[in-house]
Amino acid sequence: GNPVEIDGVVVQPVFDRIDFYALDLRDFAMQADRRKVSMINGRVGVIMSYSTKGMPRSVKVTWDKFNDYMKTVDSVVFAFEEIGKAEFSMFREDNTFQWNSQDRQPPVPVSEVSADARFAAPKITVPILSTLLGILALPLIMAIPFSTRFLTVSSLAALLVAGCFLFSGTMNRKFSHPFASAPEIDDRQAGDIFAQLHKNMFRAFDYHNESDIYDALARSVDGKLLRELYLKINDSLRVSEQGGAISTVEEVKIIDGHKISMEAKKGGKDRPSFGYRSKWELLGSVEHWGHIHERNNKYDAEFKVELVDRDWKITELTVKDFVPEVVKTRLRKL
Repeated sequence: GNPVEIDGVVVQPVFDRIDFYALDLRDFAMQADRRKVSMINGRVGVIMSYSTKGMPRSVKVTWDKFNDYMKTVDSVVFAFEEIGKAEFSMFREDNTFQWNSQDRQPPVPVSEVSADARFAAPKITVPILSTLLGILALPLIMAIPFSTRFLTVSSLAALLVAGCFLFSGTMNRKFSHPFASAPEIDDRQAGDIFAQLHKNMFRAFDYHNESDIYDALARSVDGKLLRELYLKINDSLRVSEQGGAISTVEEVKIIDGHKISMEAKKGGKDRPSFGYRSKWELLGSVEHWGHIHERNNKYDAEFKVELVDRDWKITELTVKDFVPEVVKTRLRKL
C-alpha cells in the first residue's frame, strides 16, 4: 500500500520491526512488552527498511490505503538534518511525497593510510647477468693453480670476469635488502597513523550493507582480524532496549592514547610496526518514530599496527576495558 521508488527504481521493503500496542501506550519508540492486545483496540507499529547503494538522488513514497475511518494520514519526514511534514488524503488525486538530495554530497570514501617513502622496504640492485658470469668464473679462478691446462682455464676465467664488468649495467633487478632494519617510529608519528586508522575503523560503519562495511574495514584492518573486529564493533553498537537494533555511529572521541611496546611473535615478519594503547568514547544512536536513543560507550584497548605491503593496518586488538553507558532518549523537534 505504500510503494517506494529510489532513483526511479521500485524497491521492496525489509521488515525491521513489528510491534503491537494497546491504547494506553503512547511512546511508540519503546519496545513493547509481551502482552495480550485486543484486536479492536490494538495498534501496530511497523518499521520497514529500503536498501540503497550509496547516496540516493531521489526517493518517492506513495500512499493509497484509506477507508471510512482513516481518510487522511499525517507523516513527519526526517531527511538527515532536515525535518518536514507531509499529508496523504483520500480526497487528493496524487498522494505522492518526493524527496531530492539536491546538492548533498555523498560520504567521503574510506581510504588506506599509506606509509611515507622512508618506510618503503630498502632495495638493493643486483646485475643478474654479471652475477651469473661471476658465479661461473669463481670455480675456474680457484682451479687455475691446480689445472694442467693453465692457459685455457685462465683465459676462460678472464673472459668471464671481463663479461662481469661489461654487462654490469644490464639486466639489473631490485630486491629487498636482507639485512635492513625497520626505521623507528616516534610517538607523534604513531599517534598520527593510529588516529587515522581508528577513524577509518568506525567510518566503515557509515555503510549499511555488510559487504560494503567489510570492504571499508579491509582498508585499515588486516584480513585475519577483519571478521573479529566487525563482530566486536557490531555487538557494541547494539541497543538491547530497542530489540537489538544497530545504532548509527555519531561521534568517536579519543580521550587518551600513547605508543606502547609489544613483543614480537616468533616466526613473525620483520616489518615496521608499533603498539598503541587508546581510550575513547563512542556515541551511537538509534531512531524510532522520531525518538533518538543515544548510547555512549567507553573503551580501553591495545592495538598492534603493522606495515602491510605499502599501507598501515591494525593487525591485533586486545580490549582491556569496556563500559556501556545507560541509553538516553530524546525527541526530534519539529
